[in-house]
Amino acid sequence: MDSIRPHILTLNCGSSSIKFSLYRAGIQLERLLSGNLNRIGQSEPQLQITDSDVQTSDKKSIAGADYSTAIESLLDWLKQEGILEDLSAIGQRIVHG
Repeated sequence: MDSIRPHILTLNCGSSSIKFSLYRAGIQLERLLSGNLNRIGQSEPQLQITDSDVQTSDKKSIAGADYSTAIESLLDWLKQEGILEDLSAIGQRIVHG
């Protein structure tokens, strides 16, 4: 990842999934990747990542017995990819109904 400009991670949590996007900050935000954690708390939870630059998608099984475990899986993946240390902010969408 480009450590010259800071990165922003956005989260959108649903009942059994978490959608996320990673942006490079600048005058205009540039989406670098997006993805989701599916089937949290169900059988065979998965992490799916789509790279915005090359339009490739990767899917892998994760530990996702609950939200805490699923988020840990996402953070572990971000750390392995060298993205976690470049994060400047994390935003979460909250809906009041």
